[in-house]
Amino acid sequence: MATGDDFTKSIAEGPEQIFDTCSPCSESGSSKEADKFCVDCGSYFCAKCLLDHNKFPALRSHHISDKPEQNKRNETQTSLPTERCSIHHGKLVDMFCKDHDEVCCAACIAMKHRACVNVDYIPSISNGIRDSTEYKDTKHSLQDETKKRSKKQ
Repeated sequence: MATGDDFTKSIAEGPEQIFDTCSPCSESGSSKEADKFCVDCGSYFCAKCLLDHNKFPALRSHHISDKPEQNKRNETQTSLPTERCSIHHGKLVDMFCKDHDEVCCAACIAMKHRACVNVDYIPSISNGIRDSTEYKDTKHSLQDETKKRSKKQ
């Protein structure tokens, strides 16, 4: 599963203004808004860092997408998985084994979970999750906690 370092989010001042932070800038301690997202790396990039990313021939074939416009995509539709399997490099982590409470790629399912009965495709089971009461309650709790922490600083 992705860690906070993989998909760093920053919260700007104002009501629910969330933006994606450039992953390389974030690792070096700065907080710069990302312009693009590399699906293959699973990282956000500002314009400068994207130029550095594209300097390497091996990275030029990576799929670079426009970052979602603020929260619009996040609120209206479920995004497709972009995280890559650490065991089967290049395979998308898009399956969930309920029997082992584990996310995996299709190769992991075929090799290590073939006897498991409760296996689901993540995009299918996540449809409508943003409309659920549990999601909304969790979101509000996180926003409240963020406000409390920003007031303490």
